[in-house]
Amino acid sequence: MSDTNGGHNQSCHQSSHRCSSLPSVSATARQSDPTTGTSSAPTSRPKMDVVCLIDLTIGSPTLSHRKAALEEIKRAAHLCNANLHHIQFQKLDF
Repeated sequence: MSDTNGGHNQSCHQSSHRCSSLPSVSATARQSDPTTGTSSAPTSRPKMDVVCLIDLTIGSPTLSHRKAALEEIKRAAHLCNANLHHIQFQKLDF
């Protein structure tokens, strides 16, 4: 199936998240280095930190859904070149 969604894949539109808030990889600006002929992403934008607090306790009836959600968050953070910090729910002291 061809991609007609501006760089987003088919599975993105089948899931419940809103991918329109994620930047398209193809829309990322590139800068050329005239001395080497290579291009690199601009460095003027500060890097974003993403924190994910999720319960991955074994035996939870929704564990597979939570793991899938964490993988989607990892992919989105990678596409945005963000630092992902996963905090395990079990480590919190209530």
